[in-house]
Amino acid sequence: MKTEYIKSHYYRLKEGLTELAEFLHLNPKKVWLQFEAMAKANPNSFIKYISWADDEWKKNVTNPVDKKQVLNYWKKTESHLYILTEVNHTKPQRALAKLIIRLAKKSGCKSILDFGCGVGDNCLDYQKAGLQTIGLEVKGQSFNFAAWRFKKRKLKIPLYNSIEKIKRVDCISCIEVFQHLSDPINMAKKMLKILPPRGQLFTTFRFANNYQPALRQHISLEKSFLKKLQKIGFEYVGRHYLWGKSGHEKFLYVLKKK
Repeated sequence: MKTEYIKSHYYRLKEGLTELAEFLHLNPKKVWLQFEAMAKANPNSFIKYISWADDEWKKNVTNPVDKKQVLNYWKKTESHLYILTEVNHTKPQRALAKLIIRLAKKSGCKSILDFGCGVGDNCLDYQKAGLQTIGLEVKGQSFNFAAWRFKKRKLKIPLYNSIEKIKRVDCISCIEVFQHLSDPINMAKKMLKILPPRGQLFTTFRFANNYQPALRQHISLEKSFLKKLQKIGFEYVGRHYLWGKSGHEKFLYVLKKK
Protein backbone atom coordinates (compact mmCIF):
# COMPACT_ATOMS: atom_id res chain seq x y z
CA MET A 1 0.00 0.00 0.00
CA LYS A 2 1.32 3.42 -0.89
CA THR A 3 1.66 5.69 2.13
CA GLU A 4 0.10 9.08 1.39
CA TYR A 5 2.00 11.13 3.93
CA ILE A 6 5.26 13.03 4.21
CA LYS A 7 7.54 11.11 6.56
CA SER A 8 9.73 14.14 7.25
CA HIS A 9 6.72 15.93 8.76
CA TYR A 10 6.53 13.44 11.62
CA TYR A 11 8.64 12.71 14.67
CA ARG A 12 8.62 9.07 15.82
CA LEU A 13 5.04 8.55 14.67
CA LYS A 14 5.37 4.79 14.45
CA GLU A 15 6.59 4.68 18.06
CA GLY A 16 3.60 6.77 19.12
CA LEU A 17 1.08 4.54 17.36
CA THR A 18 2.81 1.44 18.74
CA GLU A 19 2.41 2.82 22.26
CA LEU A 20 -1.25 3.58 21.56
CA ALA A 21 -1.71 0.02 20.33
CA GLU A 22 -0.16 -1.26 23.55
CA PHE A 23 -2.58 0.84 25.62
CA LEU A 24 -5.58 -0.38 23.60
CA HIS A 25 -4.36 -4.00 23.51
CA LEU A 26 -4.27 -3.96 19.72
CA ASN A 27 -1.84 -5.36 17.17
CA PRO A 28 0.67 -2.56 16.34
CA LYS A 29 0.88 -3.66 12.71
CA LYS A 30 -2.89 -3.35 12.31
CA VAL A 31 -2.85 0.12 13.88
CA TRP A 32 -0.11 1.21 11.47
CA LEU A 33 -1.96 -0.23 8.48
CA GLN A 34 -5.03 1.68 9.64
CA PHE A 35 -3.00 4.91 9.64
CA GLU A 36 -1.73 4.17 6.14
CA ALA A 37 -5.31 3.60 4.99
CA MET A 38 -6.40 6.92 6.55
CA ALA A 39 -3.42 8.65 4.93
CA LYS A 40 -4.41 7.29 1.54
CA ALA A 41 -8.05 8.33 2.06
CA ASN A 42 -7.05 11.85 3.19
CA PRO A 43 -3.85 12.66 1.22
CA ASN A 44 -4.31 16.43 1.38
CA SER A 45 -5.28 16.65 5.04
CA PHE A 46 -2.82 17.87 7.67
CA ILE A 47 -4.42 15.38 10.09
CA LYS A 48 -4.98 12.00 8.44
CA TYR A 49 -7.57 10.85 10.99
CA ILE A 50 -9.68 13.99 10.57
CA SER A 51 -12.51 12.37 8.59
CA TRP A 52 -12.99 9.82 11.37
CA ALA A 53 -13.42 12.60 13.94
CA ASP A 54 -15.83 14.43 11.66
CA ASP A 55 -18.00 11.34 11.21
CA GLU A 56 -17.91 10.57 14.92
CA TRP A 57 -18.97 14.12 15.79
CA LYS A 58 -21.88 14.16 13.34
CA LYS A 59 -23.10 10.84 14.69
CA ASN A 60 -22.96 11.74 18.39
CA VAL A 61 -23.54 15.51 18.60
CA THR A 62 -26.85 16.64 17.17
CA ASN A 63 -26.91 19.88 19.15
CA PRO A 64 -23.50 21.52 19.68
CA VAL A 65 -25.05 24.10 22.02
CA ASP A 66 -25.97 21.30 24.45
CA LYS A 67 -23.08 21.32 26.95
CA LYS A 68 -23.83 17.81 28.25
CA GLN A 69 -23.84 16.38 24.74
CA VAL A 70 -20.51 18.02 23.89
CA LEU A 71 -18.92 16.90 27.16
CA ASN A 72 -20.17 13.37 26.63
CA TYR A 73 -18.58 13.38 23.18
CA TRP A 74 -15.17 14.27 24.62
CA LYS A 75 -15.52 11.62 27.32
CA LYS A 76 -16.28 8.83 24.83
CA THR A 77 -14.46 9.86 21.65
CA GLU A 78 -12.20 7.15 20.22
CA SER A 79 -10.97 9.01 17.16
CA HIS A 80 -9.19 11.66 19.22
CA LEU A 81 -6.86 9.10 20.77
CA TYR A 82 -5.54 8.57 17.25
CA ILE A 83 -5.72 12.23 16.19
CA LEU A 84 -3.86 13.46 19.26
CA THR A 85 -1.24 10.74 18.90
CA GLU A 86 -0.72 11.70 15.27
CA VAL A 87 -0.68 15.46 15.80
CA ASN A 88 1.67 15.29 18.78
CA HIS A 89 4.14 13.27 16.75
CA THR A 90 4.54 15.98 14.14
CA LYS A 91 7.69 18.08 14.17
CA PRO A 92 5.80 21.42 14.32
CA GLN A 93 3.99 20.37 17.51
CA ARG A 94 7.17 19.27 19.22
CA ALA A 95 8.83 22.53 18.16
CA LEU A 96 5.87 24.41 19.66
CA ALA A 97 6.40 22.66 23.00
CA LYS A 98 10.07 23.67 22.94
CA LEU A 99 9.09 27.28 22.25
CA ILE A 100 6.70 27.31 25.21
CA ILE A 101 9.39 25.84 27.46
CA ARG A 102 11.87 28.51 26.38
CA LEU A 103 9.37 31.35 26.94
CA ALA A 104 8.19 29.92 30.27
CA LYS A 105 11.72 29.64 31.62
CA LYS A 106 12.65 33.09 30.30
CA SER A 107 9.74 34.59 32.25
CA GLY A 108 10.75 32.78 35.42
CA CYS A 109 8.01 30.14 35.45
CA LYS A 110 8.75 27.17 37.66
CA SER A 111 5.39 25.39 37.32
CA ILE A 112 3.11 24.95 34.32
CA LEU A 113 -0.39 23.62 33.70
CA ASP A 114 -1.10 22.09 30.31
CA PHE A 115 -4.82 22.82 30.02
CA GLY A 116 -6.42 20.25 27.71
CA CYS A 117 -3.30 18.13 27.76
CA GLY A 118 -4.81 15.41 25.57
CA VAL A 119 -2.63 12.31 25.65
CA GLY A 120 0.16 14.08 27.53
CA ASP A 121 2.97 14.81 25.06
CA ASN A 122 3.46 18.43 26.13
CA CYS A 123 3.46 17.37 29.77
CA LEU A 124 6.23 14.87 29.02
CA ASP A 125 8.33 17.58 27.35
CA TYR A 126 7.68 20.14 30.10
CA GLN A 127 8.62 17.70 32.84
CA LYS A 128 11.76 16.61 31.02
CA ALA A 129 12.77 20.28 30.72
CA GLY A 130 12.61 20.68 34.50
CA LEU A 131 9.25 22.43 34.86
CA GLN A 132 6.88 21.32 37.62
CA THR A 133 4.11 20.02 35.38
CA ILE A 134 0.38 19.50 35.85
CA GLY A 135 -2.00 18.12 33.25
CA LEU A 136 -5.71 18.79 32.89
CA GLU A 137 -7.99 16.79 30.61
CA VAL A 138 -11.64 15.72 30.43
CA LYS A 139 -12.17 12.31 32.01
CA GLY A 140 -12.25 9.76 29.21
CA GLN A 141 -9.91 7.79 26.96
CA SER A 142 -7.44 10.65 26.41
CA PHE A 143 -7.20 11.17 30.19
CA ASN A 144 -6.69 7.45 30.74
CA PHE A 145 -4.03 7.19 28.04
CA ALA A 146 -2.11 10.17 29.43
CA ALA A 147 -2.23 8.73 32.96
CA TRP A 148 -1.08 5.35 31.61
CA ARG A 149 1.84 6.98 29.79
CA PHE A 150 2.96 8.91 32.88
CA LYS A 151 2.81 5.75 35.01
CA LYS A 152 4.68 3.72 32.39
CA ARG A 153 7.54 6.25 32.55
CA LYS A 154 7.36 6.42 36.37
CA LEU A 155 6.68 10.16 36.25
CA LYS A 156 4.78 11.92 38.99
CA ILE A 157 2.76 14.33 36.86
CA PRO A 158 -0.54 15.25 38.57
CA LEU A 159 -3.49 14.87 36.17
CA TYR A 160 -6.82 16.56 36.90
CA ASN A 161 -10.18 16.73 35.17
CA SER A 162 -11.28 20.04 36.71
CA ILE A 163 -9.48 23.37 37.01
CA GLU A 164 -11.16 23.92 40.39
CA LYS A 165 -8.87 21.23 41.82
CA ILE A 166 -5.75 23.27 41.00
CA LYS A 167 -4.61 25.96 43.45
CA ARG A 168 -1.78 27.84 41.75
CA VAL A 169 0.62 27.58 38.80
CA ASP A 170 3.13 30.06 37.40
CA CYS A 171 1.94 29.68 33.81
CA ILE A 172 -0.57 27.85 31.64
CA SER A 173 -0.37 26.41 28.15
CA CYS A 174 -3.67 25.99 26.31
CA ILE A 175 -3.06 24.69 22.79
CA GLU A 176 -6.04 24.39 20.41
CA VAL A 177 -8.53 24.00 23.25
CA PHE A 178 -10.58 27.19 23.62
CA GLN A 179 -12.59 26.55 20.44
CA HIS A 180 -13.83 23.26 21.89
CA LEU A 181 -15.13 24.74 25.17
CA SER A 182 -18.79 25.56 25.71
CA ASP A 183 -17.83 28.80 27.50
CA PRO A 184 -14.20 29.77 26.65
CA ILE A 185 -14.37 33.21 28.31
CA ASN A 186 -15.61 31.81 31.61
CA MET A 187 -12.84 29.21 31.54
CA ALA A 188 -10.28 31.94 30.90
CA LYS A 189 -11.56 33.68 34.06
CA LYS A 190 -10.92 30.48 36.00
CA MET A 191 -7.39 30.39 34.61
CA LEU A 192 -6.82 33.90 35.94
CA LYS A 193 -7.71 32.75 39.44
CA ILE A 194 -4.91 30.19 39.61
CA LEU A 195 -2.25 32.44 38.06
CA PRO A 196 -0.15 34.82 40.18
CA PRO A 197 0.20 38.45 39.13
CA ARG A 198 2.23 38.49 35.86
CA GLY A 199 1.58 34.75 35.46
CA GLN A 200 1.53 33.84 31.78
CA LEU A 201 -0.85 32.13 29.39
CA PHE A 202 0.54 30.54 26.21
CA THR A 203 -2.23 29.73 23.77
CA THR A 204 -3.20 28.91 20.20
CA PHE A 205 -6.77 28.76 18.93
CA ARG A 206 -8.84 28.74 15.75
CA PHE A 207 -12.56 29.37 16.10
CA ALA A 208 -13.28 29.67 12.36
CA ASN A 209 -12.53 27.28 9.48
CA ASN A 210 -11.66 24.48 11.86
CA TYR A 211 -12.61 20.82 11.92
CA GLN A 212 -15.99 19.80 13.31
CA PRO A 213 -15.46 19.51 17.11
CA ALA A 214 -14.62 23.23 17.12
CA LEU A 215 -17.95 24.70 18.25
CA ARG A 216 -19.40 26.73 15.41
CA GLN A 217 -21.41 28.93 17.76
CA HIS A 218 -18.06 30.54 18.70
CA ILE A 219 -16.94 31.47 15.16
CA SER A 220 -17.36 35.18 15.95
CA LEU A 221 -14.61 34.90 18.59
CA GLU A 222 -11.98 34.42 15.88
CA LYS A 223 -11.47 38.18 15.62
CA SER A 224 -12.48 39.25 19.12
CA PHE A 225 -11.07 36.62 21.47
CA LEU A 226 -7.81 38.38 22.29
CA LYS A 227 -9.67 41.60 23.11
CA LYS A 228 -12.08 39.69 25.34
CA LEU A 229 -9.17 38.10 27.19
CA GLN A 230 -7.71 41.55 27.81
CA LYS A 231 -11.07 42.81 29.01
CA ILE A 232 -11.33 40.16 31.73
CA GLY A 233 -7.83 40.70 33.14
CA PHE A 234 -5.11 39.50 30.78
CA GLU A 235 -2.48 41.74 29.25
CA TYR A 236 -1.35 41.02 25.70
CA VAL A 237 2.40 40.40 25.51
CA GLY A 238 2.87 39.35 21.89
CA ARG A 239 2.72 36.51 19.44
CA HIS A 240 5.14 34.08 17.80
CA TYR A 241 4.69 32.85 14.23
CA LEU A 242 4.40 29.07 14.00
CA TRP A 243 3.35 28.07 10.47
CA GLY A 244 0.97 28.78 7.59
CA LYS A 245 0.62 31.63 5.08
CA SER A 246 -1.83 33.74 3.07
CA GLY A 247 -4.23 34.48 5.88
CA HIS A 248 -3.97 31.01 7.41
CA GLU A 249 -1.02 31.68 9.67
CA LYS A 250 -0.84 30.07 13.09
CA PHE A 251 0.56 31.99 16.06
CA LEU A 252 1.39 31.25 19.65
CA TYR A 253 -0.13 34.08 21.70
CA VAL A 254 1.42 35.14 24.98
CA LEU A 255 -0.62 36.93 27.63
CA LYS A 256 -0.07 37.63 31.29
CA LYS A 257 -2.26 38.34 34.26
CA LYS A 258 -2.42 42.07 35.01
